Amino acid sequence: MNKELREQLLDKLESVGGLRPKAGMTYALMHFSEVARLGIGMSQREIIRATGNPSPFIHDWDTFHEYMGICKEFVVFCLSQGINRLHKLQYGTVEAFLMGKIRSGNQKNTLEVTTCVLQKFFRVCVRRDLHDQLARDLTRFGCLASPDSAVHVFDDPGNPIAKISTREQRAVVTARENG
Repeated sequence: MNKELREQLLDKLESVGGLRPKAGMTYALMHFSEVARLGIGMSQREIIRATGNPSPFIHDWDTFHEYMGICKEFVVFCLSQGINRLHKLQYGTVEAFLMGKIRSGNQKNTLEVTTCVLQKFFRVCVRRDLHDQLARDLTRFGCLASPDSAVHVFDDPGNPIAKISTREQRAVVTARENG
């Protein structure tokens, strides 16, 4: 690992501090937020290359906001189930959260993102048991989810071309040449 990168990572991680094993779910969410945002402005590829492991960080703000929304939704679900401490969290609760997502009609790719976000959350919060179980069950949840929507080729390409022709003549020429 590059000495400069190593020092930078260690300094950033030291600034966050640790997470107690009996921490509350809300505190775990805040801890995840602090650790995850350390990667913003850093190259994900460089961290993976240097450590040989997936990056525990999030590397851009859009992803950060998306991931934090998923984690917050999970923590709110846990609190509604009466689980307010990280060490009391059982895999059954994680599974119930994901099954609720499946029942609400989430597509396979959305469920995979949610599962991967939770894996990252558990990895940062030092719940390796939940992280590993989710990794084993990823395909099972994917099979239960709604299939992804697909792009279908038009059965009759004349119909869209006719609609395009009413708009702009150049678009019709392009559509006919490529169709």
